[in-house]
Amino acid sequence: MVAKKKKTVKKKVVRRRVREEDPTYVKIDNAITFRKNLLGTAIEAGTLLKHVESYKLLKELKMKEIKNLHLIMGEIEKEFKKFKSELPKVKDLQEKEKIIVPETVKMPEKKKIDHLSGLDAELDDIKQKLAELDL
Repeated sequence: MVAKKKKTVKKKVVRRRVREEDPTYVKIDNAITFRKNLLGTAIEAGTLLKHVESYKLLKELKMKEIKNLHLIMGEIEKEFKKFKSELPKVKDLQEKEKIIVPETVKMPEKKKIDHLSGLDAELDDIKQKLAELDL
């Protein structure tokens, strides 16, 4: 048996020449303040990125807790259905209608009106004393 040689294909690498352009120069007045402003903006961007990352983490935690809540609520619903099925059955409504509450029972009258008028009088006295102190 004769071993066959594998053919290798060479890929041509195309290199593009970057055309060098003449650089453009711009004069910046107050370079120190510009640099300070630029660094301040970089700091603000960094803090914003930190806040975004913490927001993403909080969102993930929230979603995990919501899923956990749904699981727990499903278990509660199952247990509640089981509880309701094990409760004794209530007899017909006809037996409930047999219980009659007498209509002649009167509720005792409350004396809130007298109590409130006494509070109003006390409040008026306090207001008069306050007015006398302000003079």
